[in-house]
Order: sequence, then structure tokens, then C-alpha cells
Amino acid sequence: MSLCVYGEICRDWLVDSDTFIRSRWGGAGLYASLAAARQGYEVNLLTLYGPDLEKYYMPIWQFLGVNFNLADYRDNYIHHRYLVTGFKNFQHKISRPMVGRRSGHRYNPEIPLNCEGILLFPIDHSLPKKLCKEAKDKGLLVLLDPKPNENSLADAKEILPYVDFLLVNEEEAKLISEKEEMEQVVNELRKLINGYAIIKCGHKGAYIISENDIEHVPSYKAKAVCTLGSGDVFGGAFFSTYMRTKDIKYSVKVANCVAACFIEQEQTEGVINQIAAEKEINTRNLLRSQLLDLSIYLAGPFFSKPECDWLKRVCEYLETSGLNVHSPSRENGIIRDDAPHEERKKVYEADIVRLSREL
Repeated sequence: MSLCVYGEICRDWLVDSDTFIRSRWGGAGLYASLAAARQGYEVNLLTLYGPDLEKYYMPIWQFLGVNFNLADYRDNYIHHRYLVTGFKNFQHKISRPMVGRRSGHRYNPEIPLNCEGILLFPIDHSLPKKLCKEAKDKGLLVLLDPKPNENSLADAKEILPYVDFLLVNEEEAKLISEKEEMEQVVNELRKLINGYAIIKCGHKGAYIISENDIEHVPSYKAKAVCTLGSGDVFGGAFFSTYMRTKDIKYSVKVANCVAACFIEQEQTEGVINQIAAEKEINTRNLLRSQLLDLSIYLAGPFFSKPECDWLKRVCEYLETSGLNVHSPSRENGIIRDDAPHEERKKVYEADIVRLSREL
């Protein structure tokens, strides 16, 4: 039996703060397929590829368990390229397409007979509505991971009735629910889905949302080098593990762990396998359990830029160690030396409100 992943292969250009630039092959389809295959399932990647994909990469991915027999090669297909910044730990990651227009390629693959489930990502910013309905009609498990752009989200809303698991990050959850406050987001997602929603929150863990319940699954300690693709790796690892165990919470734990290991290096192929994941869960559980209930509140008159930079570094260090850090200055801003009384009062009162709510 096998799993299918529908999604793209693209070229990611990573731009660091020191202007150092490097590139790697990635894309949601590839990241998720590698993660699912490494957790013990045969995986068919339903994708398009063209001549700019160097031939020596595909044998490596096939060796790791990804099957390209159903992928479609086209001479005139050019892989999307993305310029990525903010991919280090606790930075705001931004992935910008280097070409804004869509390629216009139509791709309607068939689902193989031995397929048990399908994980859907956009290709060319669109989701395969027909393929999703076909999978549901065949009784397959359907997982959907849209991306935060207008076309993808519009398609996602249309096919949500056919989806068993909706996988989204915090930004995507807000966009698809059209709500801002997380309580409202959760309530709206419950109205939109027939199965489960899993909200991926990076170092804050993940939330499993069902019709009547919400459960938090903590993340694992990681020294992040590159967070790009971690959400897609999460999806692939969850998909494969759930198909094997049918245990949602355990599958999220494995996905959290696999993603944590993945971001500690920069190679697309650096996804750990099932045996390594099970060992890492035990090791990282011990590291995390000692710190699980600790929270630190950081505040003070951080007026100068050096003091603000110091605060940011301390927060990142503590959060990397698995601690919960509450620092209103990050959310509410700081009081400048030249700030008028009303502005000072506003920031001060906002800090008090956040402190009372979080602690």
C-alpha cells in the first residue's frame, strides 16, 4: 500500500542577514514526501518537473523512498523559485515568489489503485478540487495543507467538506477562518471542517482541534539552523505515522519531533527515519519535561536600542531552551525617552493587561 502527496518541487534561495546566499531544492510536495517516506511508507509524489531539475537529485530522493512514476515531465516546465528570508530561529520567515505570474500548466494525475490516502498542497498556487473529490469518493483519507495566498485559500474553502485533516499554521488559520482572535479562529474552523484541524505553531507546538475538543501537543527543543520546510515536513511525518498507527496525538508528537530535527540542519534530504524519530522522542522528552512548567517574565525600562537588542537575544536563548517567555515589550512596544505621557500610559496599561492574562 502507498500514500500520495500532491505538491510542487521548487528552488529555494535562502538569503541570510549577513547577505550570504545559497539555494536548495525544496517545495511543499518534496519536503512532505521525503518526511512521509522516511517514516516507513511508499510515497508517490504527484508533481510536475522540467529540465532545470538536475538529474542526479531524483535518484537520491527515490533512494529515500519517494516514487516519481506518476510525476509528469514537461520540456517547457520551469520550477518556481522563491526568495526566502527570516528562516532562522524565531525570525519572521517570508517566502517571496521570484516570478509573480502562474505558469498555466494543467496537471490532472490519476490516483493509483493501492493508494490509502492523499496529502494535498497547491501546485501553481491552485489546489486540485477534482482530485480531492475523487479521493473522497474512493474512501481515501484526505489531508489538506493550503498556502497563504488568495487562489489557494479560495480553493481550500471549496474542498473543505471532503477533507479529513486540515493542516495550517497560525497565519493560514486566521486567513481561512477570516478571524483574528484564536478563540474565534478555532470556533470558525469547527464550522468549516468535517474532521480535524491541526494548527502548527512552530516552537509553541501544535493544536489538535475536533468538534468538541482542543488539545495542545508541545514541541521539542531544537537548535534551529533553517526553519524553511518544517511545516511541510510536519505534514508528511504526521500523514505517514497516522496511517500506520491511527493515533492522532502520537502522530503529532512524531511530526513535532521530526520537524525539530529537520530544522537543525540545512539539507532537504536531512529528514530522520522512523527508528530515529522514536529514539529522538524519548531523548527530547527528557530534556523538555524538566522545563515544561517553567515560565519567565521579562520586562523593564528598555528604552535604548542596545537594551532592546539584548532583550531579544535573551528571549530567543530562553525559548530555544524550552522555556515559556512572556515579554510584553515584544507585543506592545517600548516607551521611548521622548514619549508623551499618554503614550507611556497606553503602553504601561497594555503591559499590565498582558501580564494578568498570561501569568
